[in-house]
Amino acid sequence: MLRSIIWYSTISCFAAVGGCRFPDLPALDEDGNAVDAAPTDTAVDAEVDAPFPCQPDTIDCDEGTDVYTECSSEGIATLQMQCPLGCASDMEKCVDVDPSNGLATYLDMAATAPDLVLTGTSTINPYDGTILVGAVAVQVPNFTTDGIRVFVVRSLSVEGTVNVSRRYASPSLAFVSHGDVTVSGLLDISAQGAEGGAGGMWGGDQSAPNNCGGHWPMNDAGAGGGGGGEMGAMGGAAASESGAAGGPVMSFIEPLSGGCEGGTVQVGEYSFGGGGGGGLQITSRTAITISGSGVIDASGGGAAHRQQPGGFPIAGAGGGGGGNVLLEAPQVILDGPAVVVSTKGGGGAGASTSTSSSGSDGGYDASPAPGGTSPSQSHGGRGGTGADVPFAGQSAGCSGCEAGGGGGAAGMTMFRNLAGAIAPQNGAVVRSKSMSAQIRTRLVP
Repeated sequence: MLRSIIWYSTISCFAAVGGCRFPDLPALDEDGNAVDAAPTDTAVDAEVDAPFPCQPDTIDCDEGTDVYTECSSEGIATLQMQCPLGCASDMEKCVDVDPSNGLATYLDMAATAPDLVLTGTSTINPYDGTILVGAVAVQVPNFTTDGIRVFVVRSLSVEGTVNVSRRYASPSLAFVSHGDVTVSGLLDISAQGAEGGAGGMWGGDQSAPNNCGGHWPMNDAGAGGGGGGEMGAMGGAAASESGAAGGPVMSFIEPLSGGCEGGTVQVGEYSFGGGGGGGLQITSRTAITISGSGVIDASGGGAAHRQQPGGFPIAGAGGGGGGNVLLEAPQVILDGPAVVVSTKGGGGAGASTSTSSSGSDGGYDASPAPGGTSPSQSHGGRGGTGADVPFAGQSAGCSGCEAGGGGGAAGMTMFRNLAGAIAPQNGAVVRSKSMSAQIRTRLVP
């Protein structure tokens, strides 16, 4: 039987006893030519044209066609596949994408997964794995591993507005795709106020390992902004009290997590820091293209202003750090004046009076997210953009006054492609701390 495929699942094929599921071979004439219609098994991709029969007892990867063939002792091709990244130069193997964060097993399921097209207004919930396109539920294979909700697709198209649900202790979000990923709409995995994006990190326990949250202040000083691709900004000072420190520089690309929460202020009640932006990984065997009005927003949230009961004043909380985005494919293209990848930090809150204000969410526009205002001039610091560092909260303007919260740091964006470099085209921008590297590869089967 000819096993002729583009790709197949590691779980169902590599490890299965008795082989994979393949299409039935059409009837052949005496010269070995097909005389029936092509196989219709929907679990397998289109066939690869290759010479038939093959050289008995051989394994060959043809560098001219990038087709891998295993041939039986009877001279029949028992396994045939198109190599995603061509043939290996030193052995009869295919070269394939090796996804970050250990997601290769899921990428090997993607050829037989459904195409996912997100139009209109869609919602993705990484906590329970549901996807709604409008009000219609869409079924996509999904799994959780190491704090990541992984959706497995044959291809992905983001054409409308995609809102990624915000929920405490939600996993980060990943898509692995056999084919192209195109983003021409808005993929929103940002924080909103104190609500962190998917995978956003809580900053309450400063003694915990890998804590990148802004520090909580004592008494009248401002809280620090959440850290990330750069250090979060300090809160403002009050009297003899220094402002609380911003969160440290920490990148959460591997392992993937969201951004870092801004520092919270507790004086009787809580004034919460901004939430960290979400964590997102997109891996494709072919290409990721962001064009048209394509935007990925993983920015941090603005710190909340809270007026205590009875008008008791309170210092400003810290802005949330931006999230973390990983885009990896042989080609990663950012093309067009409206294209943005943003992991901006949120603004810190102004010191609290009845007319003070919260910090702004990071967003994806060109300006840093403003800090909240205060009539005592104890304003919150603005968030970082990657190009601009976050600002410290303003110190207390009078004896007995409170200080503003620090701005949140910009998060990190990592690009992995064959070139090892990214060059946004025609006005596309990255509002983030960012770096590039070559895509990782592996040999299969």
